[in-house]
Amino acid sequence: MKVTGYKIREAISRNKLRRDTANSQFTDSLHVFPNEKKRTPDELVAIIEVAEDRIAKLQVLQDRYNLENVVAGGQSLAYVVKRIGGLERQEKMWRSAATQKKDKWASFTRDNPLLRDKESVAASAVVPPEGCAQRAEQLQKQIAGLRELTGVANGRELDFTDLDGSLFE
Repeated sequence: MKVTGYKIREAISRNKLRRDTANSQFTDSLHVFPNEKKRTPDELVAIIEVAEDRIAKLQVLQDRYNLENVVAGGQSLAYVVKRIGGLERQEKMWRSAATQKKDKWASFTRDNPLLRDKESVAASAVVPPEGCAQRAEQLQKQIAGLRELTGVANGRELDFTDLDGSLFE
């Protein structure tokens, strides 16, 4: 069976919705009024179990898909996805450093970490805010390029001969 990354992701999402819907009904199913029709706790647990099993199998398939799917540059989609997370964290650090607000009272307090002694020695910026902003922007461009690669890769059909088609129902 041929699948795309998007098809796998949507199947996971559908099964999470089924699981979460059944979970939300469970507590209320423990009591029933006369003539009230609702699913029993056992029926709900059965729905949850099927959904959880499908989610696990689909996530394993997603891992296989991401490992076997090679993007431009010869890396697996799995690698690219993991790199995006790390680059986003770096970009956030640089962006935060570039946009730090100065406390107008900081130079007058004893708790200013940039003053070594209150009369003379002050720390200077290793990287000025403009440099921090440039680094954040470079990382944003790199992240955008990797996201584009993941978009193309997730649209690619890969054939998994051992795939159970019922996972996508």
